Amino acid sequence: MKKERNYIISIAAFILCLIGSINHSYAQCGSSSGVGGFQTLEEDFCGGEKKVWAGKSYSSVDLPPATDVYILVDWGYVGAGATEYYPTVFEFGNYVIDNTPATAPPPGALFANDRYAYHEYPTNLENCSYDVDVSLVFVDAGETPGGHPSTIICPGTSNSASTIYWEKDNILPGNLEIQDAPIIRICEGESVTINPLENVSNYNCPLTNNTTERWFQWIYNIDGGNPIPDVVINGPNLGGSQTFNVGGTSI
Repeated sequence: MKKERNYIISIAAFILCLIGSINHSYAQCGSSSGVGGFQTLEEDFCGGEKKVWAGKSYSSVDLPPATDVYILVDWGYVGAGATEYYPTVFEFGNYVIDNTPATAPPPGALFANDRYAYHEYPTNLENCSYDVDVSLVFVDAGETPGGHPSTIICPGTSNSASTIYWEKDNILPGNLEIQDAPIIRICEGESVTINPLENVSNYNCPLTNNTTERWFQWIYNIDGGNPIPDVVINGPNLGGSQTFNVGGTSI
């Protein structure tokens, strides 16, 4: 008798779970795909905040009833604000981002001004570039994407593009390395040639197009002694001067 009661309770619990799953069936992606336009835009950048715009349209969306459509933009780094859900609007047969950026996109925009995701990257990120990924997202109508269990990122709907990121060149104290000759003693009346002088300046992103020529300041005799007379760097005689600028060197 006890065993039969256990069976009855188990069957009843299963039926309740089944009914509950029917009542809480969440949105499914169906045959939705990533077909549509995609574009990222960025400002020329060397210091400050990196600004990027991303536009995306989806023309092949299998939308279930009672479902809201969002576009998820992952800006490619780890941190607060690195992923954002944008609401969409349906126009001309496409779902597009419904957002007016704080700053209008630069020339070359394929979408209208109010159809772009917009992001200002934080300073002091470590990498030279980041991948911007966009995906189609469904969530039950009226619910918040990402925070509600009905949120689903539709497979096969992602697009990606790389954006270049770097900051101002590292500020260095001007340290130079004299190859194979850390200390050279020169007696009065002697002439010594030091060649080469190796510049060990470190740039944030040498693998990007951050290759503009720089000017370097070479400083000698900084230990408080008298300036060394008749120092020659790259040809000109310094005449006892403390510093000399050498330019036109690119990485």
